[in-house]
Amino acid sequence: MLNVHTLCKKSLFHLVATFSSGSLHLIDLPLPRPGFENFLSTWLIRDTKRKRILLVDPGPTSTLPQLYDSLEKLGISTIDYVLLTHIHMDHAGGMGDFLATFPDAKIVAPSNGIKHLIDPSRLERASRETLREMAETYGRMRPVPADAFIDPEQIEGISFMMTPGHAPHHQSIFYDIEEEAPLLFVGEAAGTYIGDAEGVNFYLRPATPPRFFFDKAEGSVMKLMERASSLLCYAHYGYVRHSEVFLSRALAQLRLWKSILEKESGTLEELMDIILEKDSNLKSFSSLTAGEQARERYFTLNSLKGFVEEIASKKE
Repeated sequence: MLNVHTLCKKSLFHLVATFSSGSLHLIDLPLPRPGFENFLSTWLIRDTKRKRILLVDPGPTSTLPQLYDSLEKLGISTIDYVLLTHIHMDHAGGMGDFLATFPDAKIVAPSNGIKHLIDPSRLERASRETLREMAETYGRMRPVPADAFIDPEQIEGISFMMTPGHAPHHQSIFYDIEEEAPLLFVGEAAGTYIGDAEGVNFYLRPATPPRFFFDKAEGSVMKLMERASSLLCYAHYGYVRHSEVFLSRALAQLRLWKSILEKESGTLEELMDIILEKDSNLKSFSSLTAGEQARERYFTLNSLKGFVEEIASKKE
C-alpha cells in the first residue's frame, strides 16, 4: 500500500511516500537566489526489496554540497543508480563531480543525450549563452566517464518513455512498486507544479523553452495519460496523487496557450499578462512570494517565447 505524506518545507529533505518495498524522499537543492529555495530537487528511492538506492535528477554542480549533506543525514552512503529525465544543467550538470563522490553509481540517461555528458563542452556553452547568469549559478559541468552509463534494460522494475517537448531527448520514468500503479517521474514533460499532494491548491505552468515543438509536447502528455501511475513526481517541484487529473490539466493547458497565442500579439510581457488572466492554472501566481514571482516571470517568458517561435514557424 502506498502511503503519501504531506510535504514539510521546513527541512531540506522530505519523506514523500512509503510502500511495501521501500520509500521515496524529495531532497531540496536550494540555489542562492530569491525564489529558488524550493524549486530544484532530486528524488531518492530506497528499494528494500530489490536492495538498491536510486536518485532521479541529482541536479547541478553548485548544489552538490547540500545533496551530500542531506544524503548523509538520511544515512545514505552509497548510490546504486542515477536516473536522468534529461540532461539540462539544473538536472544533470553535477554528474561529473557526483561520480567522484559515488564512483560506483551507474547512470541511465536518454540515449541521445549521453554524448553531451561525456563531453559537456557544447551543452555548457549553449546553456551559458541562453541562461547567462542562471547558468553561472548552476556551476561548471565536468565530463562523465563513458563506462558509467548502462542500458536501461539492465535495471528491472523500471520503464522509460520518451517524452520530447521540454527537450528533444526528454524521457519520463515509471518505477514499479508492489500492489500499486508505478511512481511516475515526469521531469518537465507535464510542466512545473507548485502545490499540495491532493492538488487542491496549486500553480501549474508549461515548461516550453525554445526550441519548442507543440505536436511533440502534446503527444508526450497524451502517451503518459495512457498508462496508470500512483504518484506524479515533478522535477519542479513536488508531487500530486491524482496523476490522470494533472496530466489532463497539463494537456489542456498546452492547448489553451496555443489557442490564445495564435490569436494574440504583443511583447512577451504583454502576452504573459494575457495568459495570467485567462489560464486558471496560474491563479495562484499572486500568492507566490516576490522571489517566486520573479522566478516564474523569468521562466514563463521563456516558455512563451518557445510557443511564439513555434507558432511563427508554422506560418512561414
